[in-house]
Amino acid sequence: MTLFVLLTGIGLFAFAMTLHLLVWRYGAVRREMFWLFVLFFGCPLLPLVWLYGTAKANGVETFAIALLWIALASAYAQTYPVLRHVIPSFRILLLLRKYGHAGLSEEEIIRVLAQDKLFASGLDDLENDSLVTRVGGRYLVTRAGAVLAGAFRLYRRALGVRSGLG
Repeated sequence: MTLFVLLTGIGLFAFAMTLHLLVWRYGAVRREMFWLFVLFFGCPLLPLVWLYGTAKANGVETFAIALLWIALASAYAQTYPVLRHVIPSFRILLLLRKYGHAGLSEEEIIRVLAQDKLFASGLDDLENDSLVTRVGGRYLVTRAGAVLAGAFRLYRRALGVRSGLG
């Protein structure tokens, strides 16, 4: 891999990340996963096509740049939902740090975390992204949600992770 390919692939990802930060910071974003996809997989496509069209990069370089950019964007898109929310393990660490040397018992930790809105905000996000819908007070998976769940199931199976673990 040449330095040009490396820097351009990283640059396309940085371009998408900059757009992402600006849109999230200054826009009222609904359907976050849709816009994340547009920003990270759609927007960098235009500069990539320009590079190839103006002969700044040949076909092999363009392909290599695209592979690097897509690999970085895919890794970020997979971690974004986790980074966006407070991870339960980190929530416990922050809670224990707050209480310092006094600490908390297991029962106290469970009691405090039971009041956490982690799952409620997750349901709101799924509903905003049209991955679930509420009908008569019950949540149902949408077609898009079923496709996404199926893709994750296949991905986890390919990694050898059994259902309900990891």
